[in-house]
Amino acid sequence: MALTRIARRSLLVLAVAPAAAAATAATAVGSPHAVPPAATLVARPVAELHAASASPARRRVAPIRYAHPSRVLRAKRAQLRFRRARKHTRHRASHIRFRGTVFQGLNASGFAFTTGNPPGYATPSDTTGAIGPSNYVQFTNGDLAVYDRSLALVSGGQTPIESFVGLPPGTDAAGDPQIQWDPATSRWYYLAYATKSSDNSVNYLMFGWSKTGSPLPLGDTGWCRFGLSTGQVFPDFPKLGHDNSQVILGANGFQGIDQVSALIFVVPKPANGDTSCPSSTVATQFGSAAHPLITGNGGLADSPVPANTADSSPTGYVVAADAPDAIMLWHVSSGPRLTADRDIPVPSYLIPSNVPQPGTSNLIDTLDGRLTQAVAHADPAVGSREAVWTQHTIAGPGGRSVVRWYEVVAPTVSIRQRGTVSDPANFVFNGGISPAGDGRSAVIVYNAGGPGLRPAVRASARRAAASLGTVGSPLAIASSTSSFHDFSCSPPTPKDPPICRWGDYAGASPDPNGSHVVWATEQYSAGTRWLTRNFAIQVLAGGPTARLSVATSPTFGGRPIKLDGSASTDSLAAITSYAWDLDGNGTFETKTGGTPSVTHTFHLVGKRRVRLRVIDANGDASDAAVTLTLAKPPPTAKCKAATKKRKQLAAAVSKLKRRLKSTTSSSTRRRLSSELAGKRAQLRKARAAETKACRI
Repeated sequence: MALTRIARRSLLVLAVAPAAAAATAATAVGSPHAVPPAATLVARPVAELHAASASPARRRVAPIRYAHPSRVLRAKRAQLRFRRARKHTRHRASHIRFRGTVFQGLNASGFAFTTGNPPGYATPSDTTGAIGPSNYVQFTNGDLAVYDRSLALVSGGQTPIESFVGLPPGTDAAGDPQIQWDPATSRWYYLAYATKSSDNSVNYLMFGWSKTGSPLPLGDTGWCRFGLSTGQVFPDFPKLGHDNSQVILGANGFQGIDQVSALIFVVPKPANGDTSCPSSTVATQFGSAAHPLITGNGGLADSPVPANTADSSPTGYVVAADAPDAIMLWHVSSGPRLTADRDIPVPSYLIPSNVPQPGTSNLIDTLDGRLTQAVAHADPAVGSREAVWTQHTIAGPGGRSVVRWYEVVAPTVSIRQRGTVSDPANFVFNGGISPAGDGRSAVIVYNAGGPGLRPAVRASARRAAASLGTVGSPLAIASSTSSFHDFSCSPPTPKDPPICRWGDYAGASPDPNGSHVVWATEQYSAGTRWLTRNFAIQVLAGGPTARLSVATSPTFGGRPIKLDGSASTDSLAAITSYAWDLDGNGTFETKTGGTPSVTHTFHLVGKRRVRLRVIDANGDASDAAVTLTLAKPPPTAKCKAATKKRKQLAAAVSKLKRRLKSTTSSSTRRRLSSELAGKRAQLRKARAAETKACRI
């Protein structure tokens, strides 16, 4: 969190739809277009940057402060009045029983300052973390800490953020750290900004990667570390992502209090197995003052978040909130090439109000509706296409904040599902979401708090079989010992309530060693200082298995057919609902409640695909399908009689036509013509009767 971040945010918040801000660079929604690069920059090794300076930069010990949050406060108050006018709106919670548990008891205290606000204490914590094959690495606005997979701190595994990233000359502060494990190159990657904290006149993006698959040793012996100068443009809210061959960096570019543009940088990854560090690396920049990044609605892009690709993908993805009713998607391909896909429409969202706390007037900041992190993984449910999971905190019912999450199927630029994590009595905020290694289940972590609840850490799991958009009931991870009241809680003006900085984000990542476990880091409170919690959540196995059989044999069109789902099973809960798609349109429009069978007549012959969906008491669902081969049924006695009569009349008509053709007598012709007309009328009636009697 930089010195003037809130001032910058306030400008963004109050202009949620500046459609004409850069209309010349806008493109129509649904028309992907390539974004031309703004520049090609060279990132220098940290050691080289220091070699050019007569005196190394000092480690900053002053805490991170911010200025002028009153604009955000006024915007939140305005939204609160709007929400209060609608506070009686009905809201259905999405929590449906437990679907996850703490994995192997892994729930431990993470990095925290020991007492009070010591020198170097920074707020907000900006805490994040990532799991690798052998270690969990946590990064905050304070330290980088390395743990083993039992969450025990590894010897030598903790170092101040400024020491780890290596401050370039002219800078004295580092912040907004990011850390990720990359399975494609079996390395760790990091990102942070470095700046001159007094005026942000000197700025860098600091990034790098581990030389091997281990995060240790820290420093130049174990890491390649680079500084990318952005000049007088401060790279606020930097975010890290990657695909198979490229590292992707996102940030908001500011000069003074003015937003220049959202920024996206693409850096080539090191070769697999290469333990050397290049003398420099090239970064391709997209977005600048001259050519700002634009969303699908024509406004300035804000807070681009590259996705942490947790499997293998030749394409990288970047998402951003585009208030008030869209999510913007870009993709990065080789070249590098950045393509703006389009805005994806979502239900409108508003700035969340701040969180009250018991026993104090201090409010906790809930941010402003931006996306804070994203994880990508192929989802077998959509043909193994890459899906991006992301979330943000937005306004909810009754003036409370909620966390809304999305699964975006990136190649089709569509949302497969979205859900909301809420609490009927409390605020939900500061979320993080990640799919598990199977690509279908997921875990979302978040804080909950309110007038009667100190900030708590919670998690909810989503099983693959769950109905779309739902998660399980919250698991309690950690509780604050007291309400939060560090130095950031000073009110912006005497008329404003004190607002304490919080977050700004949590970390969540899938376990590369297991297909149903997600590891995470969240924040809670020790009063005058923040605490962090590292933990792992396992998505519970189980749920229903639908089985569909045909109880009628043989199957004929026009005859009743019984479909049976009674062989469906569930290891954890009772099956409470059976629904059927009998017309093949993909909608389960026929519901039989708790009855596991249905009888239906299909009035056509040929093949017909029918499906069954079962839902259990947990809300988990499973589908099964069967293909019917509908044959033409054998004729009934009534059908046979009708056919016989029709054939007799047809023969009579043919006989009369032959006699009429061969006769020359005019009187005989008149008589035969009259008989023929009568027989033809009878034949028409017989054909209709046959159709009715033989209809399937």
